[in-house]
Amino acid sequence: MDPVAVRGGRACLWPVATAVAVHALFLAVFLHLHHDEISSLVCAPAAALNRPGMEAVRVGFGEGYDGFSYYRIARSPWRRQTSEPVRHLRILYPAISWAFSGGDPYALLWVMPAVNLLAVAGLTLLACGFAVRHGLNPWWGCLLPFALNAVLPALRDLGDLTGALALGGFLVAWMQRRPSPLLFLLALLTLLSREQNLAVVGLVALLSLHERRRGDVLALLCAMMAWIGWVAVVGVMYGTWPFLAGPGNFGGPFAGLLSCNLERLRTWSTKFYLRSSVGDALILFQIALSVVILRWRVSPALKAAALATALQAVLGGRYIYCDYWSMGRVFAPMTLALFLACLQARVLWPLPVLASSAYLAFFVGVLH
Repeated sequence: MDPVAVRGGRACLWPVATAVAVHALFLAVFLHLHHDEISSLVCAPAAALNRPGMEAVRVGFGEGYDGFSYYRIARSPWRRQTSEPVRHLRILYPAISWAFSGGDPYALLWVMPAVNLLAVAGLTLLACGFAVRHGLNPWWGCLLPFALNAVLPALRDLGDLTGALALGGFLVAWMQRRPSPLLFLLALLTLLSREQNLAVVGLVALLSLHERRRGDVLALLCAMMAWIGWVAVVGVMYGTWPFLAGPGNFGGPFAGLLSCNLERLRTWSTKFYLRSSVGDALILFQIALSVVILRWRVSPALKAAALATALQAVLGGRYIYCDYWSMGRVFAPMTLALFLACLQARVLWPLPVLASSAYLAFFVGVLH
């Protein structure tokens, strides 16, 4: 057994416990503000209450949010649901929730937030262990869930945290030259969490080819082929192209960011604009940092992941930027790659800046 891993695992216990406790506290506050009702985390639209299949959900959430789609998919992941096919394409989180609950509508209410808390623990453990391996205090790793603003997906029963954990595990496994079958599994889980991760997996496959890691190339190609198979299954299931439409989600360089800020200026709200400005500033900071790390002595996989997502952020449309916190979810792979790159390069000053995104957790996640 690797002595570094053993020592790192012991040193990570308290940071992991702290991160989970803080996120559990946020969940408790949110539930208290929503009638102490666990079903409020589903974020079901008020109009959907009392409909067939919704007997377990007692609290509505305005017009609803994506967690409602994941809840319905988790009831029966292998059948078509009355939800957007793109949510079904991101099958990882609802499938895990279904595996632990059997699709029971009442058990899912508890299993889905529990899976997200386990993902918070996994992300913290991953970052703490990575910090220890590079000679740093493991408490630096405790900042990763805050940099990813993990509170917000946890309060909406979203699958972003399981996806981030799969992606982080994939990148670290590739850097540490783990066996190819493990890379295949982690790459497939990464793709099944969010389709945009195809760019990261594809670039890492090219890096593997450049380094003549033939087993890894084959493993990643197989993972991408398996994902394409799932895309075909969802496409046939819904009878439509299972991806988000380009207009509104993509545009010219910084077009989405600029148009949304112009719209906010026209309909001025100081509180709303301050929230949005924090999110915009953090994204711009991360785009700039993605260029800066090209000169650092860090893994090319981290550089590729950061740049790939930074390009997506530059071309992001107004649908992404006009929601003042969803941009952080969409571009989480960039945050994750930058965080790990800072640890590997032992450049620590950006970590508190990245973790400052937790500012939005209170104002958006709990009070909104």
